[in-house]
Amino acid sequence: SIGQQTIFGAARSDALGVDIGATRRFLREVDAGHAQFATVYLPALDIVLNRLAIDPASRVTMSIRALDGLNALVRAARERGYDVLVIGLPGESQSGYATIASTIPIRKPAAAFDVAPTVCALLGFPASDEMPGQTLIGTVPRIPTYGPRNATASPTKVNQEYYDSLRSLGYIR
Repeated sequence: SIGQQTIFGAARSDALGVDIGATRRFLREVDAGHAQFATVYLPALDIVLNRLAIDPASRVTMSIRALDGLNALVRAARERGYDVLVIGLPGESQSGYATIASTIPIRKPAAAFDVAPTVCALLGFPASDEMPGQTLIGTVPRIPTYGPRNATASPTKVNQEYYDSLRSLGYIR
């Protein structure tokens, strides 16, 4: 697991650097662990489109660079033999729909909630009836529940460096 604190701390307030650092670490971890399933969060496009006060030309240029980085990551994952599912959701101030692109054949998604049951199906796990959404790769059986969840009552303490990184990226003020 590569947490946001590690990603944001390594970026030093550089929106594109966040994705570059996350991508490098993600590929190192995938190579070392030979994972069957892995996820990575790449926030640069959201930061560029929604969090930075920059001129329109710079916004377009940085957005293209962020998408080029995403393309490079997809290519690197494919070269390692992985199928890739890319999910993009509109930012809080944007209108539009979720975007889902995949190297596996999928039916047209009805909602962002369809991603979790799809990942379960791809890994051979049945989705539970408690899980919203439908699989994007066909009909698969569901189970009633995965059982009770253990949750801690106390929130996790986050250090000041984490908040400073989020503030420098424009996520909080």
